[in-house]
Amino acid sequence: MFASFSLFGQKEVTSNAEMKKVTVFFTGAQIQHEAYLFMHQKLTEITNRQSAIRTELEDLDKNMNQLEQEIISQRGKPVINYSEIIVEVDAEKNTNASFVFNYISPRATCKPYYDMRSDGIGKPVRLEAKANVSQTTGILLFW
Repeated sequence: MFASFSLFGQKEVTSNAEMKKVTVFFTGAQIQHEAYLFMHQKLTEITNRQSAIRTELEDLDKNMNQLEQEIISQRGKPVINYSEIIVEVDAEKNTNASFVFNYISPRATCKPYYDMRSDGIGKPVRLEAKANVSQTTGILLFW
C-alpha cells in the first residue's frame, strides 16, 4: 500500500496507477500556493505578536516616564526626615495582616563589592557579592 501526502493531510493509495493520478493532481503551482498560504498565515501571526509587544513596550515606557517624572519632582522638594509612619486601617472584622512600607530616600547609597576566595590553585573560586549601604533618613535599618 502506498501513501501520498499533501500539505493538508494524507491520502491512501492502493496501486501505482492511482499514485500517478495523485502525483499529477498536486502540481507545483498548487504546492507553491499552499506554501504561500502557510507562510502568509505565519507572517500574519508574527506581525500581530510584534504589534502586541510594541504596544506593551510603549505602555511600559509611559509608566517608566511617569515614575521618573515623579522622582524628579520629589527631588526638588526639601527633605524632611520623619521618624513615624501613621497608618489607619479600616476593616469589617478583626484580622491578621502584614504590611510592607516602601519609600524613596534621595541620599541613600549602595556601593557593591565582591569577596573572591579559593582554597588554592586548581580549586573552585567562591564569589560573594556584598554591599555597603548607607542612608540619612534617621530610620534604623535592621538586616
